[in-house]
Amino acid sequence: MTHATRTRLAAALTLALLPSLAAAQFGNCGPDVEKYCKGVLPGRGRLLRCLESRAADLTPACKQTVGVPTFTNPESACHDDVVKYCRDAAPDKAKVKACLQENAAKLSDACKTALVAHGS
Repeated sequence: MTHATRTRLAAALTLALLPSLAAAQFGNCGPDVEKYCKGVLPGRGRLLRCLESRAADLTPACKQTVGVPTFTNPESACHDDVVKYCRDAAPDKAKVKACLQENAAKLSDACKTALVAHGS
């Protein structure tokens, strides 16, 4: 077997195993990685970002592994942020949503995660 053939074989084997290795890295997220992040190459936080972007679709076990809060809705997760930044906009939901978007950089991580998870 030539060196070039061995190199191609090793590269093909590595690419074939990447999804399984990536799934193993995230423990309880194996099925979620396979389903939602199959084409994502591991490293530099790419898999974590992929999983976080699909937070609403993840299994509860994977959410816990990744550290995604499991709030039932953005209203409960963002309550303190609404009080702090958007008090004048309440109770108008459209105004509150616009206010939260305007203050996105200042929002709590829990609120940001809930908004992303619910596509708000």
